[in-house]
Amino acid sequence: MMMKVRIHYAVSTLALAAAEVVLDHSDETYEHIAAVLRRRARLAEHLRGLGAEVLPSATNFIGVRMPSAELAERVNRELLEAGRLIARPAHPGLGHVLRITAVEDALVPGRLKILEEALQDA
Repeated sequence: MMMKVRIHYAVSTLALAAAEVVLDHSDETYEHIAAVLRRRARLAEHLRGLGAEVLPSATNFIGVRMPSAELAERVNRELLEAGRLIARPAHPGLGHVLRITAVEDALVPGRLKILEEALQDA
């Protein structure tokens, strides 16, 4: 079945094999998706509680609109220096946005302390 999409969309053999595993284990896939949705909701709720403007998301991450690109750059840099992996889009029009993946690690109390303090001070 998967070979029908390979030529048209230049999908690698490895990607096809991964897709087949996901399709063969739909219960686990749905459980994983549900867990991601729960983590995303908890993360968004926590940051909103600190005054963050959390952008709508239908993905495995949330976007936080910071008051300025300068603040977003500082928070991003400090979090990266502290070993926290978050992203700041490279496009100049999105320089004020921080992207945080909804992993369990992001929900550990104090893990995003730098961001939390910046939001409270803003």
